[in-house]
Amino acid sequence: MLSYPEAAAELMEHLCNHDAHGYSQPNRAGVGTGAAAGEYVTLSDGTVVGIALGDRDCSSAAIECYAALGVDCGGAWYTGDMVADMVSTGNFEKLPRSEWRDSLRGDLLVKQGVHVAMALGFGKLGEAALSETGGIHGQVGDQTSREVRITAMYDDGWDCVLRYCGPDREDEMTDKDIEKIAAAVWNFEQNGVLMRDRVQGTDEAANKAREQLMRTDDPSGREVHMNLFTHFKWVAGAIQTGLDYLKAIAKKVGAEIEE
Repeated sequence: MLSYPEAAAELMEHLCNHDAHGYSQPNRAGVGTGAAAGEYVTLSDGTVVGIALGDRDCSSAAIECYAALGVDCGGAWYTGDMVADMVSTGNFEKLPRSEWRDSLRGDLLVKQGVHVAMALGFGKLGEAALSETGGIHGQVGDQTSREVRITAMYDDGWDCVLRYCGPDREDEMTDKDIEKIAAAVWNFEQNGVLMRDRVQGTDEAANKAREQLMRTDDPSGREVHMNLFTHFKWVAGAIQTGLDYLKAIAKKVGAEIEE
């Protein structure tokens, strides 16, 4: 299971490597910054994550990479409020500017009110940079393959580093995890018998018992149509009637002997 920072980094790499996502401030998209999921990305651990279609600006891209994973980002909207809002959730910690050179994969390098990029490790950053026009808006998609890009780390006068410090994803399960667990359970062998065979045998026995209880024929051959449970009650009643009759006879015989 990928950690949240690792999963966020993979989402950023997807945005940078797919030309369907370009740069725009007026038409910025991003799950967590007002847009809905319209594209689904499969991460390396098999997790499927929904992200928005269309273009991003630097902050909507960075915020979405965590928000799309279900991480509370405190309603962060842009570079001017993301530090305070994201730290307020307890999921992120603010590190000093000096940490940017030693940033970890998934860290956000922030110049508040100006720009944000994500550390991808190996001396690389992922960022939504600028449109093909050199400004804040252009055609949908990446026209230059550089609008949303991976670049060498650089100092943009970063104010601080935001690092994820919240709970991990170990309790979350992907379809692959479920398949592995199911395979282990079904193929568990005890005394030479597979668990799937044990369950099947139990199920068959339960069905046979139910069929017996739902029988309407008389297993004694008396042509009395009732289910088996009713028949048991009838037999018990008949036995009790016989016992009561014998007790009455014994009582009468005893009385005559005493006379």
